[in-house]
Amino acid sequence: MKVTDSEVKELVDELDREGAGQVNYKDFLKYSYLCQMFISHLELENILTALDHDKQGLISVAQLDDVLQNSEKFNFPPQALDTVFREMLGGEIGEVARNCVIKIEPFMESLKNQFEKVVV
Repeated sequence: MKVTDSEVKELVDELDREGAGQVNYKDFLKYSYLCQMFISHLELENILTALDHDKQGLISVAQLDDVLQNSEKFNFPPQALDTVFREMLGGEIGEVARNCVIKIEPFMESLKNQFEKVVV
């Protein structure tokens, strides 16, 4: 995941609402990954939709895991997925069955809602 210095500064500014010059590291990581997904949400949605061979709007946790860890665009470490899943789905990736099916549209909507929590 590549981010610019200005993107990092903007994220830190959003998380440091008191202006203390410090942010919680776990929050920083969580929102770094969520922001990267949001910034690339159209590309992510297109990748997920392309993997939906039955055109039912569904993707497995294993497929999502693979996209976020192994695609050139995201290349997230496994710990990042746990952070994202904990925030978006209420559980760590290890706690969610790999064959569990996720609806793409609500997942993308959840991503948007999580991102809006940061900028509101």
